[in-house]
Amino acid sequence: MSFLARKKLSKTDRQQVLRGVLVGVGVVATLVCAGLWLRTRNQVHHTTFATGGKTGEYYAFGQAIAQVTKQQAPNLKIEVVASAGSAENMNSVQTGAADLALVQSDTTVQPAVRAVAQLYPEMFHLVARQAADIQTPRDLRGKRIALMPEGSGSYDLFWPLAAHYGLSAQDFTAQPMSAREAHAALRADKVDALFRIIGLGNPSVSELFRDSQLELVEISQIGALQLTQPYLESTVIPQGSYSGSQPTPPEDLPVIAVSALLVASETVDPEIVKTITSVLYEHRNELISLTPRAA
Repeated sequence: MSFLARKKLSKTDRQQVLRGVLVGVGVVATLVCAGLWLRTRNQVHHTTFATGGKTGEYYAFGQAIAQVTKQQAPNLKIEVVASAGSAENMNSVQTGAADLALVQSDTTVQPAVRAVAQLYPEMFHLVARQAADIQTPRDLRGKRIALMPEGSGSYDLFWPLAAHYGLSAQDFTAQPMSAREAHAALRADKVDALFRIIGLGNPSVSELFRDSQLELVEISQIGALQLTQPYLESTVIPQGSYSGSQPTPPEDLPVIAVSALLVASETVDPEIVKTITSVLYEHRNELISLTPRAA
């Protein structure tokens, strides 16, 4: 065999070796991609969801979302965390302590937090003992009032409301406590009134009105309040919302409302947000069966 022939054969061999290497690399790459795809598909994603007190609506709503999400997307595990309320939740998302949270629409937005969905209206409830003769918020002067825990949206929004009616902290006795403690204190005549922002028809509030000595107080002047708090909304608690036999309230009662919002950290995987919004809008009936706030 001549030198040229040997040289030509050597070139052919090199081409065959190169093809073999390329095929091998392609097979390896395919296997790696398939492995990564399977790993991603089977990977369980964990996310933390800050809500509210364990006896409150935010916690119940968070539990409902977690339960339905588990049914529809088993690879997404949501840890529902109790908290003091909206302000704490917003800070938790900002600092990375939580991935998702429920907050009231009046809560100051932090830079790393993004709104995901508007959920349901929450109405101002001022419930008073009839003997206290509280007809408007200005009548709280000299009274004992139970407030929700410090850091909650209800607590934070009470103070600008009181200020609008010319009241300061020195004009009444404010007693922050849990919702359960506040309801018990009102029934036991240890406070004259309680203030709470909550969805209409809340069962624990309905329970309060089994006591005929308790009544809802009108909260009006929404136009004036919106000058400094534009997130407030005008609404009414319809006649008989809490009792039909002896209508409570006895007629449509003007009040003020804010909205409950779902927010997320800007660092949360968009697919997680997409999955949860899908649960909110495409599996609403399942949520409603667990909490009426999804209606």
